[in-house]
Amino acid sequence: MKTLWYFIIFGSASVYSRDIYTSINWDPRNPIFKADGKNCGPGPRQLKVRLNSQIYLVCPNLPTVLQQRGHDVQTSNMKENIWLLHNKTAFDECDVSQVQVTQKTDFFICDDPTRLVFLSLLFLEHAAGMNDRTFVGGRTYYLIATSHGTQSSVNYLSGGHCNDTSKNIQMKIEVYVCNKTGDRICNSRNVGRLTCPPPATTAPYTSPNKTTLTHGTELRINITESVMADKKETKSEIPRTETKPTGTIITGENTTEAARPGSTKNETKRGKRICENDEVVEMCKSM
Repeated sequence: MKTLWYFIIFGSASVYSRDIYTSINWDPRNPIFKADGKNCGPGPRQLKVRLNSQIYLVCPNLPTVLQQRGHDVQTSNMKENIWLLHNKTAFDECDVSQVQVTQKTDFFICDDPTRLVFLSLLFLEHAAGMNDRTFVGGRTYYLIATSHGTQSSVNYLSGGHCNDTSKNIQMKIEVYVCNKTGDRICNSRNVGRLTCPPPATTAPYTSPNKTTLTHGTELRINITESVMADKKETKSEIPRTETKPTGTIITGENTTEAARPGSTKNETKRGKRICENDEVVEMCKSM
């Protein structure tokens, strides 16, 4: 295990240019690390970088306010650590003790929030100095924080803000280093951009008894049928479905063809329906 005590880490100066990506505020108050379901969901954050590129991780500090708040933050709660790991199991479980002794691990401490302190990560393909770390294209590296803000927690090996479910904070990043050529994972739209899982969405509720009309339009109206017999008028309230002149109506159980008003077929059906009503059965017998 190698401990990095310097707040600026870089290789020897290079004569060629490199990509320098937008800085990442390594702070649990950073919205990108919040898994509250508003902007981001739970899960590791992801970053894709190119070989020989550079990015700065900025430690928590008083002058940098990422979101409006109605209270001050105590400096005693602004201490964090940064682990750079090669071990996915340690990353998934937020537990550095899972790392084998032979595996490389870099460790950095953010313990002075009154100053602008940052860690510079240079993704070198070839070491320029004796202590330079190197990266391999096509591989994934991991960043986590096992601290929870206090000075005593910066030396913790597990837990902390890496997966703090009580505060909905997940300070863990998968860093994928792109191959120099032919890498289908990396493109100009996603390289150098820190992303988070989208918040979970709830599917809209759909009633299982909903009726779908495939043809025509259904109008449910109570119609009063008038029946004349022996020069006396008898009214019978018969609820039925009135439809437009043409089309097939799907009611959920039976399919009926709508006939044109005034047709013989329609009058016959109406007569049968009226005679089925108990109020006019005697009248139908006399007809």
